[in-house]
Amino acid sequence: MMSTRIAVMGAGLIGRRHAEHIAALPGVTLSAIVDPSPVGGEVAAKLGVPWFASFAAMLAVDRPDGVIIATPKLCSRSQPPIVTINNSAAEISSTSATSAFVIWASGFSRFG
Repeated sequence: MMSTRIAVMGAGLIGRRHAEHIAALPGVTLSAIVDPSPVGGEVAAKLGVPWFASFAAMLAVDRPDGVIIATPKLCSRSQPPIVTINNSAAEISSTSATSAFVIWASGFSRFG
């Protein structure tokens, strides 16, 4: 049986939880952690997967079936999240032989 390969962008609280759950699911493989901070490397090492500091760096060597974007809301203030999602999906789809999916799993903001 083929495993669905999923990368997680963001190694904060939400990203770590998604990565840990993906790593434990049957039929699903956590393919990478993408996060520019050293915490990303620590999370990737703990879960035994590659760490990339950028989405472009990951795409240069890995083509996951899907990506969960779990970055803080503040990271998206200069660029609306939907643009980031569409760009990510387009980048994956244009470099992959199969279609890909993107899930944006950012945390909520209690204060606006």
